Formats: sequence, structure tokens, C-alpha cells
Amino acid sequence: MPEAPGDLDFAGGLTAATDEAGSAGGMALRSRLSLLSCGYVGGRIGIELTAPAAEATAVPTLLSLGLSGGLQSGRLWRLTARAGGFLDGLRADDWPSAGGRSDDYGWRLGYTGAVCLWLFRLWGHPGGLELNVSHQFTRIGEHFAGGFAAGLFFTGVLLPDAL
Repeated sequence: MPEAPGDLDFAGGLTAATDEAGSAGGMALRSRLSLLSCGYVGGRIGIELTAPAAEATAVPTLLSLGLSGGLQSGRLWRLTARAGGFLDGLRADDWPSAGGRSDDYGWRLGYTGAVCLWLFRLWGHPGGLELNVSHQFTRIGEHFAGGFAAGLFFTGVLLPDAL
């Protein structure tokens, strides 16, 4: 089973998000440590580029660093399902709501669901593709918005039985 207790996996991929303020695309790296038979804790880091307003001269950039946790299923055929929550700290450069400042700080909180399709084993390490969708709330400066995000990740168990 790819997600045995103690497995440490890493994922990297592309993300897209939308809220009342507009849309963003980016890249993200994630790591998860499987706990017991049905839980995980993890870390997240990402960068997003936001579509600039017509009058903007710079592309707003969002850097994130956060934690996640939740439940995961055992493997059914080649699928693993996950559901959980996350909390990210944010740094926004050239964000429209920064009030003339070049950077601003905030947070993002949300819940997420994912399905991973395990496709191969490389030297005994399972690997596959993961589709992740989330509903999130973001606060940067005076800007507060709710929205949705999705990502497609390449996932691999780097350290089986890391504990």
C-alpha cells in the first residue's frame, strides 16, 4: 500500500485559483507524513501569479507557506482519497489592496479534497498523479475573499516507512 503509516511523500504541480478579485495560476510543493492508517500531516509552499488589473504595471505575486492535515483512505485498486484542511501564511507583492505598498501579508484557510492515482513503482517507491480541489478563504491587508482552487500534482513516496 503506497500510503502506509510512516510514509513520507512529496508532490509538486500546477495550481489554478479563482475568487471575487480574479484568478491566479502557480506552482506548489507539498509534503505529507502518513500517520496511523488513516491520517496525515503536511507542509505546503507555493507561488502564484495573479492576472493584473488593466491599470496595473506589475503582476501581483503571492508566496505561501503553510501546514495541512486530514484523513486519507487506504488504497482501493490504485486510488487514495484525502480530505483535510490547511492554513497558509501569505506574502503578497504588488497586491491591489496593499494601499500603495509594494508588499502585504495575510493568511489563507480552507478545506481540501484529493484523489491520487498510483501509476508506477520506481525502485520500490510508488508514484502517481493527484487531483486536488479546495475551497479557501484569503485575507491580505483589507482584502478578504472566498474562492476555489484546483491543482494537478506529480506525487511520489520518497521515504517509505520514514518513522
